[in-house]
Amino acid sequence: MNRTDELLFWAGIGVLGGVAVWQRRTIVDTITRGKRLTYTTLGADGVIPDDPAELAAQAGDVLGRDMPQELYDLARMKRSEQGSDDGRLRVHVALNDAAAHNWSTHFAITYSTNAAAKGMYGEQFTSAERAPGGVKSVRRYATTHDPYEGDIAIVESVLLERAQGIDPTSADGRVGGGAVKFVDRSSLGGVQEGSSTYDDIVERSAAEGLQPFNVPGYPADLVVFRKA
Repeated sequence: MNRTDELLFWAGIGVLGGVAVWQRRTIVDTITRGKRLTYTTLGADGVIPDDPAELAAQAGDVLGRDMPQELYDLARMKRSEQGSDDGRLRVHVALNDAAAHNWSTHFAITYSTNAAAKGMYGEQFTSAERAPGGVKSVRRYATTHDPYEGDIAIVESVLLERAQGIDPTSADGRVGGGAVKFVDRSSLGGVQEGSSTYDDIVERSAAEGLQPFNVPGYPADLVVFRKA
């Protein structure tokens, strides 16, 4: 199955008023999702019962290559959280979030306030009525959808960008000081179970010293939060 995505490629650094800025060129390209890497089913309790390590190994078998856990985690998060954008900003944010807390990527991606759901994949919010042990589960990221080959490719491109010091969620486009939270405004206001209002999220984020920003070239509904 093909889809047309607007991909942002970083064309290099320019200098404006002594400040390094990333010059971007936008192209429209048709990319293929490729092979579906795993097949899972969400349980009634909001948890994917499959072991994350086994799923990463299965994905590696499909592609005939090694599949690091971090790579599979990020690809699964990207597929689950992706809106009208191509998901790469969300991968940058998740990596920044994990680094800011000195967590592993796997811990951040699979974190849940419900101890029985922590370390497993699942939906971002599960009410106490459905969650394991009758305890509400709130996650930092949704991981309900199985990733495709194309998701792996985008995550790997993000990891390459970061190895080159690139982070489009930061004020100067460089790794360090990038966004640690994202919100898709189209998912708020009751569209998804447990969702807050945008104003509530802005207020809570401000208490953490975080301010909302849009990233040029990405949908206005996709808002990232970073230190002002």
